[in-house]
Amino acid sequence: MTSYLFIWRALFGAADGFKIDMHLRVTVVIQKLKPKIAKVVLACSLLIILGYLVALIVWGYNFCVFNYESVQRQAWKKKLMPIYPESFNFPA
Repeated sequence: MTSYLFIWRALFGAADGFKIDMHLRVTVVIQKLKPKIAKVVLACSLLIILGYLVALIVWGYNFCVFNYESVQRQAWKKKLMPIYPESFNFPA
């Protein structure tokens, strides 16, 4: 449990640091560039990060769908009840 809490704390800390612009980055090259060029380079790097995050979200979604369908196929082969939220009859 402690490991999971540590991981979550690290993720929240990274998000907070990114929000207030205190995250780690190498600025040696950026500081030597002219201000206009530095802004373009920073914008490009943020677009690359955004593209990576979007790709990660798409891959994660596809992976979840694949696992869900795999469980459904296994349940069908074993002639078990399909795992659909609508199939559970809970008393009101």
